Amino acid sequence: MAEQGQQPAGGLTTTQQLLIRFFTPPTPEAQKQFTVVGAVLAFLGVLLVIFSTLSWASADYEVHSFAGQGGGSASVSVSGLGSVSTEGIDVDTDSVEEGTSAPGVWTIIFGLLLIGASLPLLIGSLKKYFPWGLVASVLVGFALLITASVFFADPAGAVGDSSGDTEGVGAGYGLWIVFLASLAAFVTAVGGLFLLLRPQPAAQAGWQQPPAPAA
Repeated sequence: MAEQGQQPAGGLTTTQQLLIRFFTPPTPEAQKQFTVVGAVLAFLGVLLVIFSTLSWASADYEVHSFAGQGGGSASVSVSGLGSVSTEGIDVDTDSVEEGTSAPGVWTIIFGLLLIGASLPLLIGSLKKYFPWGLVASVLVGFALLITASVFFADPAGAVGDSSGDTEGVGAGYGLWIVFLASLAAFVTAVGGLFLLLRPQPAAQAGWQQPPAPAA
């Protein structure tokens, strides 16, 4: 018995119904929803690119304990691209940067891929490819979330060597935004794919039940 509001199965398997929904162009109402999904994914991709270059690991120190000087405090910050900035203390950042890495390159690449995957949802001439854009967004979002989670769990190890004293080192605001944006991107992409594959009422469905064979 068909679920209420769902097109009768008519002998079609679940896989066949999903494939039909996947390859059938959406209704104008549904297309507006996918355009919003694409805009959100593109925006999150831009955030990823920008904040991958900003502070990923930071630490605050008392100056007397950090450099043998009395009074005041100092802070050290390492960006996702490995550049070092300091405040309140004079440090040879060039020598420090020799021991840093640039994990933000990975999230920049994922951000650009996410923007590319969102284009079929936004550009009219590419909208016939929008189902593949959603699938690509889910895959990129999943890989991005795993990568960002690993970096977020160990910010000191992400930008350098965490085998030394990393007490007081925490995730910088850039890494926070990258992690949250990766989570939002994956959830948004999965939500868009769900909108595409969910059963639709007959009045709104983009496909019709095949006619029954003549008796």
